[in-house]
Amino acid sequence: SPADGKILNAGKVTSCHIEQVKGVTYSIQAFLGDLNWQNTSANGGLKAVNVNAKHTDINQNEIKVDANDTYSSRVADWNEYKKSLLMDPVNNDLYQIVIYLAPGDYHRFHSPVHCSIKYRRHFQGELLSVSPRVAGWVPELFSLNERVVYFGQWEKGFFSMTAVGATNVGSIRVHSDKSLHTNGRRWHRDIRHKDRRLNVEWEKGEEVGEFRMGSTIVILFEAPRDYSLCVQPGQKIKVGQSVTCCTDLDSRQKKRT
Repeated sequence: SPADGKILNAGKVTSCHIEQVKGVTYSIQAFLGDLNWQNTSANGGLKAVNVNAKHTDINQNEIKVDANDTYSSRVADWNEYKKSLLMDPVNNDLYQIVIYLAPGDYHRFHSPVHCSIKYRRHFQGELLSVSPRVAGWVPELFSLNERVVYFGQWEKGFFSMTAVGATNVGSIRVHSDKSLHTNGRRWHRDIRHKDRRLNVEWEKGEEVGEFRMGSTIVILFEAPRDYSLCVQPGQKIKVGQSVTCCTDLDSRQKKRT
């Protein structure tokens, strides 16, 4: 686990709209944004291309992208979007873990795995409460709030970790990204998000950053189709606690040998 808190949701992502809490959804495409900067380079890394952006202003590795992103809920479009995220869409699938940090919880967050972070995407949004009670009646809450998404890869493929701001918690600090400034002056309304190229390694368990108070961490990651998570919505969890069913993974590996 990357943080202390309560599991709001965990499991395989089966459609473009997934539950932030039971019965209330958000769109992954709206949450992560268009993948117009993503491409696979010769060494398997992510590479910024910005082929679909109407306007880009590149300054010191920062890319400002227009607000006119559109997101389709059609199954075919969603499948194409998910396929573009996964490194091995034939054998792997996309999973999510959503953890709510209450104001009284330990408010630092850590990397759950060893990973290579290639990009940061900063959405300047609202600062609505992300408590389970509010998340239960505000659809697309995670896509409305200010958030910082870190994209990269881990041993099984695609990996992203998102810090979502909340009421009085717009201040998000990330130790390896000193240029990040949240809860600041409003950008021009035509700028939906700002992307920045990064090339940093996060070690498993490494402290990545902190909130001023409680908020939410969303992990989206690629793993084999039979990957097993051993956490349930509503469960309290601590930093470093296992979220995978190790016994299932061990037995699967034995069957393959």
